[in-house]
Amino acid sequence: MQLGFFEVEESYARLDKAVYPLVKLQKLINWSGLKEIITALSHESDGIKGGRPGHRPLLIVKGLILQSLYNISDDSCEYQINDRLSFKRFLGLLC
Repeated sequence: MQLGFFEVEESYARLDKAVYPLVKLQKLINWSGLKEIITALSHESDGIKGGRPGHRPLLIVKGLILQSLYNISDDSCEYQINDRLSFKRFLGLLC
């Protein structure tokens, strides 16, 4: 079965119609204000030692919220993020 051209948009519309907790959280929390607080507390590497760049601090906090809401481990959260459209949307990984 081939997916439709507008499958992602239709999926988002179905999520918006259902009273899904992640959609509620997106509307309730002032993420820009939280982002400022988190950014002030986080430590950015200067890149001198090399290595892979870290994840955005807000993305990490949202991941912790997902883990808390769904009572899942780090590995399970990573799997769910790759598997679920709603998790990707909540994290801002898809528009």
